Amino acid sequence: ISNSMKDINEQQIKNNNLETIENLLEENAQFRIKLDLEESKLLHLKYQIEILSNRINFLEDEIDTYEQETSDLRQKIK
Repeated sequence: ISNSMKDINEQQIKNNNLETIENLLEENAQFRIKLDLEESKLLHLKYQIEILSNRINFLEDEIDTYEQETSDLRQKIK
């Protein structure tokens, strides 16, 4: 193979490698965008779970209070 053919082949390989790298960088950027979106969704769900957990705890306290008051009233009736 002549030197000029060898140079052309090497240049083509370099160009192909650069194109591959550019494509991988673009895919990586798109993946990061999707990942950020999913992370945002997860944080929102975590926040909603926290709110629901607090509501459950409040309702459990209300039930305990109601049960105690009911028990006290039953004792008074007896």
